[in-house]
Formats: sequence, structure tokens, C-alpha cells
Amino acid sequence: MPLLPPSRLPADDRWSSPATVYLLDDLLRLAAAGGAEVDSAPDPAAARTRWLPALLVLVGADQAQPCLRARLPHRPSPRVTASPAVPTW
Repeated sequence: MPLLPPSRLPADDRWSSPATVYLLDDLLRLAAAGGAEVDSAPDPAAARTRWLPALLVLVGADQAQPCLRARLPHRPSPRVTASPAVPTW
């Protein structure tokens, strides 16, 4: 997937939380600076096929519980990310 700013992502790749969109924008910018390719998924079902082959998995704090409920396969060290504006309780 090409690196696109959140405003240009396909509608099914946008997340509903504005704070999450800004977090995605920051992550895309960091990936671009490092020359990394980014693939995003709007929910755990869409991420399932890419979950294990990915070199690094970043899960938005708002998707951590849905990922657990989806019973995605075990993988070492997925990282949960959040913007300071997103409550992480």
C-alpha cells in the first residue's frame, strides 16, 4: 500500500477516532522517513491474513480488545500504540 495521509486513505481504511487518524498519520510519516512500507487494516478481521507474516504489528489502543476477542494467532511482541489524546483504560 502506498503511504497516504489519512485524508487520502480509502474509506474502509479510516478509523473513526480523530485521535487515531492523527496517530496513523504520525506512524505513516515515521515509516516514510525510514523507508518502510505500511499496510493498515480497519479491524481484526481485515488484519487476520497479514497478522503473522508482518515484521512489526502496531495495534491502536482502540483495537486491542477487538483483537483479543478475534483470537488472532499468537505472535511475539505486537505493540499497542495510542495518542496522548486517546484514553487507554
